[in-house]
Amino acid sequence: TGPSGAYELWQLNMKSTDWKEQLLQLVKGLQSDHRKLCGVFQSEFGPMNSAVVIWSHRDIDQSRQLVTDLFSDQAGRELWKSVESSSSKLMASTPFSPWK
Repeated sequence: TGPSGAYELWQLNMKSTDWKEQLLQLVKGLQSDHRKLCGVFQSEFGPMNSAVVIWSHRDIDQSRQLVTDLFSDQAGRELWKSVESSSSKLMASTPFSPWK
């Protein structure tokens, strides 16, 4: 986890079922000194063809750069063609959170 305790959660509802390896490679490449990948998950309940990606941001002010980097990357633009809908949440940890 990053020192600031600022996290970002992406939920991506995918159009196809063959997105896993492409997404894993992409998000690994988007890591930087300002952000680290905490995990990539596939939903088992609710929308069945969904991915959840959790990032840790060192500096909350740098969090917008992640989306810029995503769409600046050819692989990111290609993957985005497979995304039916998406949501993103920026979260700050609380004193009782084990993620700080």
